[in-house]
Amino acid sequence: MAWPKLETYVHFHKRWFSKDNLKKDVVAGTVLGAQSVPDALTSGLIANVNPTYALYGNMMGMAGAALFTASPTMTVGVTSAMAAIITDVPAIQNADNPGKALFMLSILTGIVMIAFGFAKAGAALRFVSRAVLVGFVTGVGLSIAVGQLPDITGYAAKGDTHLARLFDLTLHFWKIDLTTLAIALGCIALTVLMQRMKLGAISLVLPIIIMSALSTLLKLDIQYLRDVAVVPSRLPTPMLPDFGAIPDLLVPAISLAFVGVIQGAAVSASAPNPDGTIPDASGDFVGQGIGNIVAGVFRGMPVGGSMSSTSILVQGHAATRMAKIFTAITSAIVIVALGRFVNNSAMPALSGLLIIVGYQTINQNDVRAVWRSGMPQRVTMGSTIALSLLLPLQYTVLVGVVLSGVLFVMQQSQHLSVRRLIADGDDVLEVAPPAVLPGGEVVVLQPYGSLFFATAPLLDQALPDIAATSGDSVVVLRLRGHENIGSTLSNALHRYARRLNTVGSELMLVTDSDTIKHELAASSIGTLMNSDHIFSGDEHVGKTTLDEQSLPPKSGSTIARRARPIQHLTAPNR
Repeated sequence: MAWPKLETYVHFHKRWFSKDNLKKDVVAGTVLGAQSVPDALTSGLIANVNPTYALYGNMMGMAGAALFTASPTMTVGVTSAMAAIITDVPAIQNADNPGKALFMLSILTGIVMIAFGFAKAGAALRFVSRAVLVGFVTGVGLSIAVGQLPDITGYAAKGDTHLARLFDLTLHFWKIDLTTLAIALGCIALTVLMQRMKLGAISLVLPIIIMSALSTLLKLDIQYLRDVAVVPSRLPTPMLPDFGAIPDLLVPAISLAFVGVIQGAAVSASAPNPDGTIPDASGDFVGQGIGNIVAGVFRGMPVGGSMSSTSILVQGHAATRMAKIFTAITSAIVIVALGRFVNNSAMPALSGLLIIVGYQTINQNDVRAVWRSGMPQRVTMGSTIALSLLLPLQYTVLVGVVLSGVLFVMQQSQHLSVRRLIADGDDVLEVAPPAVLPGGEVVVLQPYGSLFFATAPLLDQALPDIAATSGDSVVVLRLRGHENIGSTLSNALHRYARRLNTVGSELMLVTDSDTIKHELAASSIGTLMNSDHIFSGDEHVGKTTLDEQSLPPKSGSTIARRARPIQHLTAPNR
């Protein structure tokens, strides 16, 4: 595994504390540390837990993963996508002590991430379709925005899903508290204005300060953060989690780990190593896992790779991993110094900011790109979005993985074609195969695409039909480049060989795969395709097809005589 070893840290110890690098790391870490506090606070509110757990998780997760991620600049912290999943975890939301269950969830998520890392699961992420990822992120954005309706309207809408609560709010619109709504809309308007003025991170903090101060000055009867949870001005101490909650937290932990590693893989690709190489995504999984375990031990919520935080470090010219340590130190200072002021934040203003966060989570360009990719991608993306609003997000993630597999099978099952190769002097022509197999000819066929159970009907349709006039012919099917075909296709080839035999013709295969030979031998149809009809290819492309000696020497057989023209065929392996 390509994640750094202890020797690497020792070797670079002096470089980390060189004057130039230390200055860069302090500056970049201080900027990110100040920025990450409001981000963590909003993630805690999205998760519907005490925001303190998000602040602690962000700080301790960052420090815990700093030395272990494969990418030196990759940062680990609380994310809105992972926070949205926590909202739908009953074992936390309905627990007598939600904090201890949440800490256990962080530890379990870390263990699953480490297991993913050692299993080299980074390579498996390519099987998760972009349509599912875009649909899930879009659904998360919508869930975050819709989830803020009670706090921006002052009406606690009822319902088990986001859509149900939205429907209930629509039916009881007269119960909306206009004062609460005005503070929320004011915060949204100020945030949009400041973002257009390109004020940077302050555009997410200043609107909350202004609207909270205004609410306090006017003594408005609205909800404040102190009415929901108290953010202490102290650092976390270790705490034992709720081990009894493990059975109820396994599925959420797997879902959180899956979302975290996907986000982490994207961060890995965007944060190359100093030598320009792309970090090992599986190594980053291990780093994220360690960060989660540290966060869980120190009263923090689950964390994952953060694209925005990593970008800040990169743009700040962070030189070494020490930048992430300075980020955690800065966050700790801000929490201790300003924690008591955070408690006076107006909840409608915070919820207004979260609606902005939810909207900005949705990448409209990605949505349009998937939409233009075709109907299967549209259906997959739309289904994932709908499920994210109808089901708990912890299950939506797993359903999305299944949808990716189904989409992959559907796409692969639609891509199979067969071409005929004909020798023309020193050239080889590739033409459409005959609709009906002519009599007394050698027909060399090359299939393109995936060969597996779902493409068996397509192969049947692509092979030449067999008529009474198709006798004394040889069909040569080249399977070079295919590692296996499965029992369904094996049986299909045996059936085609039997049909050829009824008119006095034969099917011959060329393959360089021992697996295919074993699959054909184990076919339930029988042994129609025996060793006399299956020839092994080697490193000389086309040699087996050319070599007349590879054909079964049947004395006086018309087939053997007709097969000899194969020696004039030269065909590249396509």
